[in-house]
Amino acid sequence: MNVRGYNAHLNIEASIRGTAILAKSTLHLTNITTLPSGRAIAADYKGIRLINVYAPSGIARRVDREQFNNTELPYLFHDGPTDLLIGGDFNCVLHPSDTTGHFRPSWALSEMIHGLELHDAWKEKPARPTYTYYSPHGATRLDRFYITSEIQRKKWE
Repeated sequence: MNVRGYNAHLNIEASIRGTAILAKSTLHLTNITTLPSGRAIAADYKGIRLINVYAPSGIARRVDREQFNNTELPYLFHDGPTDLLIGGDFNCVLHPSDTTGHFRPSWALSEMIHGLELHDAWKEKPARPTYTYYSPHGATRLDRFYITSEIQRKKWE
């Protein structure tokens, strides 16, 4: 994959899924780490651990998603900076306002977010809810960014 002026760091699993980090060619990413499933990729940049996630989707894959959040994803937190920026398609919700449908939270993701003391980077309170996935059954906010307190503080400087 070539994008002029950017370096693409890919983690493509053999079938249909994958994740990537696209960074300007002037930025030097280090410690690039991937999960064999293709569902996440991480890199370090200036003391921040960047992680891109594509979690298992669908009600039928709920157990797979909880296992991914409990066992696979934490692998990317080890041996890296303490400041984290984790973003991507989590394919689940944590709060009733994230969906117009049935509220079935991910307990594993919720525990991880609270344990790492991460904050949802979306601080805006729009007049109407914002969603990232629409279906005939409703709308849901599946895509999010989570950040540490230090990154949140810098965001507002």
